[in-house]
Amino acid sequence: MKTLAKIFVLVMLSMLFPLLTISQTRVNKDDNTVNIDLLKAPQSPAAVLLGIGDSEISRPSDPTAFMVSLRQATGNFTERPTNYAVDIAPLWVFKGKNIAFERFLNNSSIIDNIWQTSVISFAVNENPLKNENDMEIPNSAVGLGFKFSLLRGKVTDQFRVSINKSRNILDSINYKSSIISKDFLNRTNYKALRDSLLDCYSKNCDSLKTAYYNKAVELEIKKAEVEVLKENNGFKDEETRLIKMASEIDFRRIGWKLDCSFGVSYDFPDYVFIERKLSKAGFWISGGYEFPDQFLLLGIARYLYNPDQIFADPEGIIKSDNNQTFDYGVRAIYSIKDFSLSGEIIYRSVLNNKEIEPGYKYQLNAAYTLENNIKLTVNLGKNFDGVITRKGNVIAALNFLMGFGGTKSLN
Repeated sequence: MKTLAKIFVLVMLSMLFPLLTISQTRVNKDDNTVNIDLLKAPQSPAAVLLGIGDSEISRPSDPTAFMVSLRQATGNFTERPTNYAVDIAPLWVFKGKNIAFERFLNNSSIIDNIWQTSVISFAVNENPLKNENDMEIPNSAVGLGFKFSLLRGKVTDQFRVSINKSRNILDSINYKSSIISKDFLNRTNYKALRDSLLDCYSKNCDSLKTAYYNKAVELEIKKAEVEVLKENNGFKDEETRLIKMASEIDFRRIGWKLDCSFGVSYDFPDYVFIERKLSKAGFWISGGYEFPDQFLLLGIARYLYNPDQIFADPEGIIKSDNNQTFDYGVRAIYSIKDFSLSGEIIYRSVLNNKEIEPGYKYQLNAAYTLENNIKLTVNLGKNFDGVITRKGNVIAALNFLMGFGGTKSLN
């Protein structure tokens, strides 16, 4: 099953992302970085507003610098995806390399929590609209959103132990490398060249002589680096332990978590920009508690404004109003290694229109980790009815998520 899933993803990548490469989670012994699997099936607020997310209640998690979500929900999954979302974490895109690893792990600073988890999202959903004559017209819905975490939980003790062991191995490799490098330089004329260069600087030698000694010193240092590389076979044991440990690192935060999200969406009937109209806007909070045994319990409270939503009553009369809705619900998630299963129920009430009955949304979600920062989710359930006729819309969708930028410096 896992092999078939990998083949499916590789086919999608070859069609849609030919220039992207999949990076393995690892500890890099050359620059002391660890590439962490941060993608815990997060939810774009823009995708939530458009109804193309994998869940109404997002799982709070540290963002990757860049995430792509592709959704397929028609034609028995045989048509090309027309619904997608893109999330960008600005801090990790522009300043990620300047954030200390301990600051990344820390959860006590609200300011750090907000800055490090801030995400800007963009989503597109190709879905037809119905006009006042109950006729379908082509439409492209575009959503924009923003989210951040006030609370993001603390990392597990197991993760800290693994990182500390990795650091110890890296320190051992660096120490051995420095010994080899110093020993090589002591056996060459490096010190004499270095002293001549320093003497040149102090006596203001001509530029040609200074450049000669400078290049000569650089050459000796390069030779030392080559000598260290030749001796890499002496680090095989450390490298084997490092690779094994990196493959087993499980990055999780446990404890209390709380996200704040905002979003707005527009419809573009007949794909005409000047005909755009605001279709939905809202803000919500979601969060809960993640237990050490891979169980997570979440809740949501959400306000939405629907300025021009159309409803049909039993007599077939079309009514439109500036409706305001309030949603609340719960979600439970349980994970087993690469697989997670969740169920949620959301209750929706219309605050300013008594003719529209409240509705419920039920959904089951299964997520599978194909590779680090690559996930596949399947959603089944019943959507909000939103109409008095009570027909109910069935949810059946496949969602592919891919994140980039999980590398964190251990320094």
